[in-house]
Amino acid sequence: MRRVLTAILLLMVMGLGEAFAQEFNFGVQLRERSEFDAKEFSLSGGDGGSNYLDVYHYLRTRFRADATVNEHVNVVVELQDSRKFGTEGGTLNDGFHDGDEHSNAFDVRQAFVHMRRINNTAVDAKVGRMVLSYANQRLLGAIDWNNFGQSFDGGVLTFHMKNASLDIIGAAVDRNDNTIRHIRDEFLAGAWFTWNPMADQTTVQVFYLYTNPMSMGMDSRMWLHTPGIYVSGETNGFDYAVDGAFQFGEFPNVKLQDGESTLGISAYMAGVRAGYTLPGNANFRIGAGVDILSGDDPAGEGEEDDSFGAFNTLFATNHKFYGHMDYFPGAIGDLGLMDIIVQLSAEPRENFRVGADFHMFSIMVDPADFPGNEDTEIETNIGMELDLYTQFQVVDAVWSQVGVSVIDLADRVNRPVLRGLNKTNKWAYIMLMVNV
Repeated sequence: MRRVLTAILLLMVMGLGEAFAQEFNFGVQLRERSEFDAKEFSLSGGDGGSNYLDVYHYLRTRFRADATVNEHVNVVVELQDSRKFGTEGGTLNDGFHDGDEHSNAFDVRQAFVHMRRINNTAVDAKVGRMVLSYANQRLLGAIDWNNFGQSFDGGVLTFHMKNASLDIIGAAVDRNDNTIRHIRDEFLAGAWFTWNPMADQTTVQVFYLYTNPMSMGMDSRMWLHTPGIYVSGETNGFDYAVDGAFQFGEFPNVKLQDGESTLGISAYMAGVRAGYTLPGNANFRIGAGVDILSGDDPAGEGEEDDSFGAFNTLFATNHKFYGHMDYFPGAIGDLGLMDIIVQLSAEPRENFRVGADFHMFSIMVDPADFPGNEDTEIETNIGMELDLYTQFQVVDAVWSQVGVSVIDLADRVNRPVLRGLNKTNKWAYIMLMVNV
């Protein structure tokens, strides 16, 4: 029934668009990705070395209707069907698969009205369900690599200025019923200021985000404040991006040994990327960088005993930063992460790109600080990951991307999630995307 209603919604927008809109556009995106997954450290093929290979096929289909009603009003509706092959029965399926539990694979990805220059002022407003993507997506992004992606229910108020803009953001993240054990709803609020002093070549962005995710597995939410800055630019073949953020706030209702009822938060994030593209037709680029996420030291130091130090990446597109295999930062828990990156890429011909990313991972917390680890030789070094990829146009409107990745762990590593039989894991994918 839900699929029927969403399909009817799209047809209504199409009909209204053609009848009343000055301009109406309709688009379709289809993406299929096959992944060859040998990333599980706890599984072994029997010799203690090579682990099992599993194959997944992901299919994502998006239907978008965009109606420009007049110079001030624009309406967008985008439906999405996202599925993994074999998890939902086909037309001849006899009931061995329960399709009902996957009914949310078909849903409304975006449905919003965009009002520009309200009452001839320099103010815009967007209300509805929408994608929120800012800066390099380090903290707030579309997470488009994921088969579902990320969107929010809420609104954005934009104030335009000369070479600058200010977004006021408000969105609902998680809704909870008002019951006896009521847990406050999770929401996102913030302000994002963007200044482009030199057109598209340089951008300076300053932001503040507030959210209240669940705290430490308890039935209460933390109060998490995240101010930060992002600066990027490009000149004479040299490109750079620098960003940083600080987090503060507290966990409510956390009973500490000293009787306090709250635990303070003090965490930080920093990232630096830079590269140079050599003159010539191949567009050969060499780049390097370092990303740091602070961790929580269980031992504490002096007055910092009552603070929690692990940085929360919020609603980030982490796939862009911490390796294509997507182990990090989740796999290291609250230990923090340092990622040193070396990047190479080239475009030997038009619509054909090849690249390689090399990562060296380590944790930010000294493993010796953990109880029971005082006398063990556990390395802060996690290991290395190599990501190879190529992207090319097959025919008009059809693109393909192929990638191969391998990760090799250090011999003695404190890895709460990566613990298992295998030291080296592999992963590969083939992706085809059509845009019409």
